[in-house]
Amino acid sequence: MSVSSLVLWDGAYGGVSLGPMTWMMNAVTRAMEVAGSLHAGVFNVGIATGDWGGRLAA
Repeated sequence: MSVSSLVLWDGAYGGVSLGPMTWMMNAVTRAMEVAGSLHAGVFNVGIATGDWGGRLAA
């Protein structure tokens, strides 16, 4: 894998994961722990859904 593709992947994934987290932390100043937990939960559901869909497709 080339360095340019790794840099591209890092930029794309970094924007996807850090963008919503930054937005939520700025929007919710009194419940940052809850916002962080919800953010992690949504990502876990997305990973589980992708895994489930991949198993059905295989």
